[in-house]
Amino acid sequence: MFTDANGKAQYYNNETDNYEQDYYQLHLSQIINNNFQLNAALFLTNGWGYYEDMDAGYAYENYGLQSPGIGKDTSNFIEDLWLNNKFYGATYTIKYTDHNRLNASLGGGWDQYYGLHYDNVIWAQNGGLPTNNYQYVSDTALKTDNNIFINSTYQLTSKLSLYADLQYRHVDYSFWGFNDQLQNVNQDVKLDFFNPKGGLSYDFTTTQNAYASVAVGNKEPSRDDYVQSTPSSRPLPEHLVDWEAGYKQHWKHVAIQANLYYMDYKNQLVLNGQVNNVGQYNRINVPQSYREGIELQGAIQPANWLRWNANATYSINKIKNFNEYVDSYDSGKNILYQVNPLADISFSPTWIIGSTLIFMPANYISFSLLTKYVSRQYLDNTESTDRDIPKYFTNDFRVNYMFFPKKWLKEIDVTLLINNIANVKYVSNGYTYEYLQGGAIYNQNSYFPQAGTNVLGGVSLKF
Repeated sequence: MFTDANGKAQYYNNETDNYEQDYYQLHLSQIINNNFQLNAALFLTNGWGYYEDMDAGYAYENYGLQSPGIGKDTSNFIEDLWLNNKFYGATYTIKYTDHNRLNASLGGGWDQYYGLHYDNVIWAQNGGLPTNNYQYVSDTALKTDNNIFINSTYQLTSKLSLYADLQYRHVDYSFWGFNDQLQNVNQDVKLDFFNPKGGLSYDFTTTQNAYASVAVGNKEPSRDDYVQSTPSSRPLPEHLVDWEAGYKQHWKHVAIQANLYYMDYKNQLVLNGQVNNVGQYNRINVPQSYREGIELQGAIQPANWLRWNANATYSINKIKNFNEYVDSYDSGKNILYQVNPLADISFSPTWIIGSTLIFMPANYISFSLLTKYVSRQYLDNTESTDRDIPKYFTNDFRVNYMFFPKKWLKEIDVTLLINNIANVKYVSNGYTYEYLQGGAIYNQNSYFPQAGTNVLGGVSLKF
């Protein structure tokens, strides 16, 4: 938004996202003998495009430019934010089975991502651009990922089976150039991860099963975590130990499943309002956090023409000893504001419930009512009710109709989806900014409102 010469608010009418991607894949599947099978693939994804928007009332120095004249330190600018990237690599898997107790796989992959990010200013209301397509930011990323794994399932008895998976992963991440704060981002990061998993499964009967597992996972920080920091302030990789146990049972017309989980995090990455050594609100590592809960699923089909599927998740998501920082407009500093001994993790609702009721009066047509409930969640990690996303409850209606031509076209599937049939006004995402002024805390919330009632149609063809 910007203000015209008459002081009237205006919106830039060409704020568009222009991006294209091409996908190329080559697959090989070869049965070597009665025990071994080879699968391999090559892939290439080529993408390019830009996002165009207007920066209203920005300073020329933000773009590395000199003011064009007295009283013209700021202007309205139109910029194109470009991305040219390539993602390519190979994967392979060798599968072994003895057709009795043991199934095993050896596999891995190599891939590389090359991304060129650059921002061009194409127009300035007050002039002063050295060229018509002035490039003020350019940074390049090269990420190479190697991994190798071996997994196996062994049938210890007719009822008990064991599972194990071992993965080694090496990541080489390099950046060079300047970020959008005109800061040098030259960095090189090398990371090695070992991710083991293991579990067991027990079949009480052919329709009743229980299982338990433990898995270790490691994940590197994102690109923004690196380019908006320096080697001394960049965060560490996240480390997770995931414990799970569950039970499944199905009868002729009913099926149920319950899954308990406890996810123990070390160095989970979150925003806490703290500014790093290049002036950015970068994600930081919190030493200890966890997610625990239960996932429930069920299905019932009392008749051929009626089916009901439902699921629910109840979870507790906490950070231990969370430190919150805010910008103090009184002192001009970024300060520690409060310590929460057990804070809710942002964007983590306690309840998520879904339901799909399907009515099938004939084998070629179905009507479905899709229901979703999401409880309150928070925009940050402070559990503040004035920085939250309120709970919401929505219903969608879907119609599927299938034709079965007798000639070269095997099937035509027509879908009509009416979303948010009750026209509920709700938001599902957002962000917040908090600051201290005059000894009081203020916050500015921004939300992404969802559409009211809307209609989507589609046709799929099967040859």
